[in-house]
Amino acid sequence: MKDQKNSRAHDQPMTYEEYAGLPDDGFRYELVGQQLDVMSPTPSVLHQLVVSAMRDVLLKTCEAEYLIVLSPVDVVFSSRDVRQPDLVMVHRERMGIVHVKGIFGVPDLIVEVLSPGSFERDRKEKWKTYEAYQVPEYWLVDSLNGTVEQYEYTNGQLHLCAVYEAHQPIYSVRLPCVSFTMSSILLTLPKLTE
Repeated sequence: MKDQKNSRAHDQPMTYEEYAGLPDDGFRYELVGQQLDVMSPTPSVLHQLVVSAMRDVLLKTCEAEYLIVLSPVDVVFSSRDVRQPDLVMVHRERMGIVHVKGIFGVPDLIVEVLSPGSFERDRKEKWKTYEAYQVPEYWLVDSLNGTVEQYEYTNGQLHLCAVYEAHQPIYSVRLPCVSFTMSSILLTLPKLTE
């Protein structure tokens, strides 16, 4: 059955309504150009700890102004495109886009934490979607190297505006509440066995 669903995913266009009605089969999916796309295997424990720690530091300074949501959450850009970013922030003045089943519109910030299984997807495939729907700010977090690449949407494209090293304070013109360093996140992580 799983193989049939995967082959169907690449052959037949699907709407958001069909996507939302899929039974839980143990896989995670995104909808990309009306095609059902199977996501990589379950994220690693390290990946999830980084995402959770990032949410914790953002909550300290941004919770009063922003709703901060972790994956899995559907960000429904249109009936053709649904993505599941690792973390999103939506300004509380824009709460109308937040529904029980997902976020129906463009968040103020999307964050993807890179891992070996998601590198291509986050840097190329998701990038195209986020750029096409004019996501105002996109962060790519590389926990292995302790960096955050910050991209802003200007002049019709996502542009790299900064790369923050481990000890450099992360700053955002669009999100002035942001105040942390990657080293502050990495220091909270336990040592894990390979």
